[in-house]
Amino acid sequence: QRAEAYGMPWYCVDGNDVLKVYETMRIASEQVRSGQPVLVETLTYRYFGHSKSDRNLYRSKEEIEDYREHRDPIKRYRKRLVQAGLLSEQQADAIDQEALQVIEAAAAFAEAAPGPDVSTLTEFVYA
Repeated sequence: QRAEAYGMPWYCVDGNDVLKVYETMRIASEQVRSGQPVLVETLTYRYFGHSKSDRNLYRSKEEIEDYREHRDPIKRYRKRLVQAGLLSEQQADAIDQEALQVIEAAAAFAEAAPGPDVSTLTEFVYA
């Protein structure tokens, strides 16, 4: 609603719904390309705390599990694709396996990589 005070259009969208986010961003990007500022608020869910010290005690395990099971954007989109007949369960499983392999390879690469040189510690720090 703050955007209204500046005469800007704003959109609030379920950030866990891939198709709604896509459509909202399509509309917003058209407006931006025409020179108009736009504010997009995506409402989503954070499964973990704000930091390692945040033990996430303000939400129940049931609430978190409900979001993971019923509102996870990847699961919701997969379900839509399968229900629409655009993807079979076997194809979806194969995509999941391929994505897992890419993630595992990236994690292994990152773990094997040397740490940054200490002399670069203050580069790109603007505060």
